[in-house]
Amino acid sequence: TKTETKTETKTNNNILQYCKLINNEYLSNRDDWLKIVFAMKREKVNEEDALRISNKATDCVPLTDEAWSNVWDREDQRENGCNIGTIL
Repeated sequence: TKTETKTETKTNNNILQYCKLINNEYLSNRDDWLKIVFAMKREKVNEEDALRISNKATDCVPLTDEAWSNVWDREDQRENGCNIGTIL
């Protein structure tokens, strides 16, 4: 329904705003970065926005398109996975 779509869009926008606040320290640590990427994917942040946030990591070698796809297309193997709690 329209109400659900508006609510879902607002929720996704809020999550995206939180993602934009993630400190470079966490994006530059591979383990933290992977958790953040998996959490963004699980919380339905679109791939383009997730990549833009990922690229804020200034202490890392930039990802190739193939390297990004390998991570984005992968499934989180953690028992409970990563979610909004990882982002916050």
